[in-house]
Amino acid sequence: MDLKQVGYRTYLPRKFKVAVTVPGDNSIDAYTHDVCLIVIMDESGKNLKGYNIMVGGGMGRTHNKETTFARTADHLGYVAKEDLTEVMKSILAAQRDHGNREIRANARLKYLVHTLGVDNFRKLVESYFGKKIQPWVPLPEWQMVDWLGWHPQGDGKWFLGVNVEQGRIKNEGSFKLKTALRKIVDTYGCDIRLTPHQNIELCGIEEKDKASIDAILKEHGIKSLQEIDDMTRKGIACPAFPLCGLAQSEAERVMPQYIKRISTLMEKMGLPGESFVMRMTGCPNGCARPYMAEMAFVGMGGDSYQIWLGGSPNQDGRTAWRWKDRVKNEDVEGTIEPLLYMWKSQRNGQAERFGDFIHRLGQEAVDKYVESYELGTAFKNVVVEKLPSKKVAISLIDRPLRFLMIPTRQQNKSPSWELPCCTLLPGIPASDHGAAAVRSLPRPPGGPQPEKISQPVRLIGPGRTFRPRTAVPAGLGNVTDGESDCAGVVRYRGGVRPPGERPRWRGRAPAK
Repeated sequence: MDLKQVGYRTYLPRKFKVAVTVPGDNSIDAYTHDVCLIVIMDESGKNLKGYNIMVGGGMGRTHNKETTFARTADHLGYVAKEDLTEVMKSILAAQRDHGNREIRANARLKYLVHTLGVDNFRKLVESYFGKKIQPWVPLPEWQMVDWLGWHPQGDGKWFLGVNVEQGRIKNEGSFKLKTALRKIVDTYGCDIRLTPHQNIELCGIEEKDKASIDAILKEHGIKSLQEIDDMTRKGIACPAFPLCGLAQSEAERVMPQYIKRISTLMEKMGLPGESFVMRMTGCPNGCARPYMAEMAFVGMGGDSYQIWLGGSPNQDGRTAWRWKDRVKNEDVEGTIEPLLYMWKSQRNGQAERFGDFIHRLGQEAVDKYVESYELGTAFKNVVVEKLPSKKVAISLIDRPLRFLMIPTRQQNKSPSWELPCCTLLPGIPASDHGAAAVRSLPRPPGGPQPEKISQPVRLIGPGRTFRPRTAVPAGLGNVTDGESDCAGVVRYRGGVRPPGERPRWRGRAPAK
């Protein structure tokens, strides 16, 4: 199919968004795009094999118009790398020829996929493509990562993820993010990337410049990664007033207040440090992807919002559902209080996240509980729940894994050491698993010196010196995975080792 035949002289019905990611990395909200490509490598992890393709995602909707809705993408299938261009042309041609051109509100690809069903849409694409699309390749679980902090970028240089609260780069009092970024870019010539989480990545930084850049950020009042609370890291909002002509309510300018108010509410009821994905938009068009969040506020005019509940913590394939309309700003705490207390008192252990809990119970059970709830109950005889140790997932790109240490947090006390040879999973601050300071520990054969470690560890593989070239989230590309859920189980390639069983060394480490 010639590219000019696809849309050279013909507009598509509406905008058409395409995203690309790798298995496990859901930093792009993979299920919210018209088309999402997931890179699939061969067994060696060194060569590109093909792509999994998802189709039909989109967030835009209109209040009180049920023919418009948010939708997550469907799994179309897998194609070899040499077929990608032709398959993409075929998807475009299907939307060009069959997309709704009569009703603008229903012109996005998601409505075509929804109307036909993904199986029929696949057949339609195959009729343009000329051959069958192969079955979907199984993937590891998705993780919503934000890539904040320092990370090696694979070419000997580093990139730095800088948190930009609600995407607003500004100078305000002692907080001078705009000035700091300008100084860093002018001085070090960094490349800049903007992220779907409204943050900035400064790329191409030399190792010798890292300390200087950290100093510039500190000098200009920018918080370190460990100082940013999880609710802020996970939350995003659209610009809304005064910049957007479609805005019905505030979003970006009030989101920090909402985060603080809900965090305070959780502290009062004995949930200090808990967090979930919260998003806010000034209208229902969904630019901040609120319908994927565990809790979302969607503007309905003035200071009132629609509340959505039950999205996935990792944005992995389901939308939230609409719970209440026109909740006033001053009524937010009273409206949310029973939900948070229900989560605290009825969840299946502290590991069950808010969105998963709400999704499991469903709207009927939530409504029934809220109707019978007496305001203030959450603040009587408060039992403070200490945060459980969070899963720390690490993946290393290099030769097969030879040495890995994983700290176990106990009663929220921080040990005096951090992973000496690994990079933490982006999106999980060091404070969450008790790591406090970096210390280079000796690594003789058989493991580290026990007297150097103040917390329990688990060892995998022979204890040889290990210098990974880079670190990425678990399951991405050419990696060997090791992870701990801090409950005594170490998962590694080949299965699960139960607590108490001695690690089996798997031969000599490869020569360098």
